[in-house]
Amino acid sequence: PAMNLFEATIAEGALSVLIGSQTIALPQSVLTVRPGLRAYANRAVVVGIRPEDLPILRTEESPDSASGVFEGDVELVEALGSEQLVHFTSDAHQVEVGGTKADDAEGLSEGTLAKSGEGVARVDARAQLSAGGRVRFHLDPGRIHFFDPETGQAIAG
Repeated sequence: PAMNLFEATIAEGALSVLIGSQTIALPQSVLTVRPGLRAYANRAVVVGIRPEDLPILRTEESPDSASGVFEGDVELVEALGSEQLVHFTSDAHQVEVGGTKADDAEGLSEGTLAKSGEGVARVDARAQLSAGGRVRFHLDPGRIHFFDPETGQAIAG
């Protein structure tokens, strides 16, 4: 599956990113690698999250301050032997990109907005998930890709 792309907003001071109604803190380490994010404070961006960068947050794990939790509603679970693909929805708006490889980290091309915040996660085959349930993913802010919604260019330096 291609990268998940969602509309998001960078908060005041670029201290966090709001994806739908969910806030993911952006630690200093992320801003060091992507200093350009500071210029997007209080502005819309597109975030990209690869399916393999959304592991299930195990119930016994409490997320440390350096990582975020991203929740969704499970729509469909595809068992693929050693892994599962979890199709989920959230209240984030999905961005559909036509005519490019969506996982090109250099940028996006013409994007049309889809209404539903659908996403796909690639998780461990042993994870106990079923359609209709809630899922909590462990989201490392350092693994989030950021794009300018106007130009489609990756936001880095």
